[in-house]
Amino acid sequence: MTLWCGVLGACNSEDVYHVFHPVAETGWERDDTLRFLFNLPDTTASYAFSVELRHRLDFPYTDLPVDMTLATAHDSILWRDTLSIPVADVWGNWVGKGWGDLRTVSSPVVFLSVGRKDTLQLHLQPALADSLLPGVNDVGVYVRRMGETLDQWPSMLR
Repeated sequence: MTLWCGVLGACNSEDVYHVFHPVAETGWERDDTLRFLFNLPDTTASYAFSVELRHRLDFPYTDLPVDMTLATAHDSILWRDTLSIPVADVWGNWVGKGWGDLRTVSSPVVFLSVGRKDTLQLHLQPALADSLLPGVNDVGVYVRRMGETLDQWPSMLR
């Protein structure tokens, strides 16, 4: 279903983009940059971005630092930062949802306020020193049009 949401544009009227990119079965390589290209269709809307990680139970860390770059389609950098995606709590319990040997975690990243209608690209790359990060299945990006009332915004963005 998620794949169709990305291909068709969105499954919910507030969803703008929701796509996962698979990584190699052996893991996510340090030099493998995943690129997501999407349109912000409305200058009167604000948008919230999340990065999503689908991992297997053999993921060896409690969090995953990811270097992120948000740019226009013409490579003008709007924002650059490192996001730490929590994968397990301090006791080693997975924080994501799922069944079997797959879990999915979503980490809010940033929001863009009213006034931007553009094609943007988000580049994601693992920020760990390891050359290969085992246990990663897919990495996704979710962009949602946000309402004007604060109760519609993720709690960390209020």
